[in-house]
Amino acid sequence: MASASANIKYVAAVCGLLLLAKAIYRDFFSPASKVPGLPFLTFLQARWIYNTVTGNYVRHQYAMFKRYGRIVRLTPTEIGLSDPDAIKAMLTSPKFRKTDAYANFQFHGDNIFSTQDVALHRKLKRMIGPVFSPSSVAEVEPLVREAGVKRLAARIAEYAEAGATFNIMELFLYTSCVRCSGADPLQDVIGEVAFGGTFNTLLCKPGEKPHPVIHWINDITYLGILLPLRLWRQFTRSVIKKRLQENSDQADRGEHRNGYVKDVLQRMLESKDELTGSTFDIDELISQSIAMLVGGTDTTAVTLTWGMHLLCNNPKVARALKEELMAAFPDPDQTILHEDTKHLTYLNATIYEILRLYTVATGSQRVTPPEGAVICDIFIPGGYVISPIVEAVHQNTAIYGKDPRAFNPRRWIDVEPDQLFNMRQSLLSFSMGSRACIGQKTDMTPTSLFILKPYDEKLLVRAVSNVD
Repeated sequence: MASASANIKYVAAVCGLLLLAKAIYRDFFSPASKVPGLPFLTFLQARWIYNTVTGNYVRHQYAMFKRYGRIVRLTPTEIGLSDPDAIKAMLTSPKFRKTDAYANFQFHGDNIFSTQDVALHRKLKRMIGPVFSPSSVAEVEPLVREAGVKRLAARIAEYAEAGATFNIMELFLYTSCVRCSGADPLQDVIGEVAFGGTFNTLLCKPGEKPHPVIHWINDITYLGILLPLRLWRQFTRSVIKKRLQENSDQADRGEHRNGYVKDVLQRMLESKDELTGSTFDIDELISQSIAMLVGGTDTTAVTLTWGMHLLCNNPKVARALKEELMAAFPDPDQTILHEDTKHLTYLNATIYEILRLYTVATGSQRVTPPEGAVICDIFIPGGYVISPIVEAVHQNTAIYGKDPRAFNPRRWIDVEPDQLFNMRQSLLSFSMGSRACIGQKTDMTPTSLFILKPYDEKLLVRAVSNVD
């Protein structure tokens, strides 16, 4: 027994020494050890966990950038990057794939956001891309206005008449999680723009409980609770089956959907890959639909909330914006379309500035290819996680001018064309490259809100070069 106990202790000691040796090599002798950053990274992993749990991870990234510069080692296997050219090159290269962390967003299977498979992503993009084309988005705009914007304004008016306070972010969440059904445009807005479900969140009176979808989103994305996901799958499956039955019944009666505005669900049901001829089955529709709802709800609501916060705390900007809007639309009863606002310089500049200061989706992590890559003149082995430090890019004075922390929409107006192009190219609010947010605007007019042209990777080899 004594001998067996001694053997166990010996094996444990050897394993411990091997792990220690590996940690020492990784922290001090591996090629990535040349990246500046805190020493003894293995033993400071708890700091990363703490900042992640407390919601201070982005702030921690920015602090590390301020201390160590454009490239910094955040953990034993993660490197922070704030060099704009290097980030652009990485995000536009298919060799840098999404990390394993994106598997947490599979929900009911791989989807356009979660997949690490380049070929599958290309196929999904071919099938889903037309759903978010300018013409498709323009077609559902009246439904968004009627079921979302007008209802939101009515709810705020109720609070104003009562002299009551209210949670504006909660209302924005309800607005961004509503339905846009072609068959019944007054039943709500984005839920069915995402997947065809009616939530009626803006119809609830103060004190009433809305549809639990908001809590499902929070529980799944923040806490990883599985019960809401199961309920969500059941709900989505029932909605899809109902729509399929409605379509079948209409076909049997010789009817068609002409005259109705096609929502996202209907367009996805009719979607077909132009290369393979394949269509979505129910399980694929569930996964794609939930991913789009998660991707479009909190991001929209949080951005709108920060926008209101910035305008309320900067009355000069608010007055300038109001003056432009009043001059363009003097009739308060006029129906305003997106097409009517594209030329409004100050409005577009204000939205750009909100997105720059408070980018909601700051992930876009990628992993170095198996052969490794040279990033900012340092060779990084394969398998390392590269995290763009978005705040550092958006606070870069060489790109966005002096006082980058100030809310100043005119920085997008009082600027030379070449510099304006660089500012827009460096805006990472929707990521960039082939994996950029599929719902971003792609209209390339001079005052377009979300202009992100494909970046020429050949110009960036000085920042990032793949090693053969």
